[in-house]
Amino acid sequence: MNDNELTTDAEARQRSFQEWESVIRNHEADFWMVGEALINIKANELWREEHSGKPYQTWEDYIEKAWGYISRAKRLMQAAKLHSKLSEAGMSDDDFRRIISHEAHADKLSRATSLSDEDAKVFVEKVTKKRDSADFESAKEALETVKPAKKKPEPLEIPAKERKKLLVQALDKAKDSFESKIEAIFDEFGDPDAVDTWLKKFAEDILRRLCK
Repeated sequence: MNDNELTTDAEARQRSFQEWESVIRNHEADFWMVGEALINIKANELWREEHSGKPYQTWEDYIEKAWGYISRAKRLMQAAKLHSKLSEAGMSDDDFRRIISHEAHADKLSRATSLSDEDAKVFVEKVTKKRDSADFESAKEALETVKPAKKKPEPLEIPAKERKKLLVQALDKAKDSFESKIEAIFDEFGDPDAVDTWLKKFAEDILRRLCK
């Protein structure tokens, strides 16, 4: 690849970055489109300085400084994945916009992204069967019939004495694991007395207190 080809590629990636950022700015209402733009910027590392023109250190740094959010970016990207899954299963943008009208709705239906292609089609058919009355609540009900949410196991009733015994066992196991990792680090990076003696003593004291 010659210099001209490298320049052309860099310019193309910069244009792509600018186009996806334009989507983020202009399609806030269609939140899944914002998520799709974020996915593309992240996947292609378009946030890097050679494309964005700004010295962002990491993806998270870009999201926070350019758009002012981090956790929301994850929800928006999840919404984009849900939209892609349901679009492939036959749901129109109009139906998606009406039924899943907010990114919080998409978040609550996120497990639909793991549906098989066949189950996704069944889900879309169930939701959109009555188009006029189809809404988020009907989508939740349909998803429960296609892929019920996993129930959390009921907590076991364990006597206090047994709980303490199990806790001590868990802490002993953690202590052994911690010590072996510390030894491995010292073997790899050296063993300065002033550091390792203090660190081992500190770790042992903390673990001893926890085990009491």
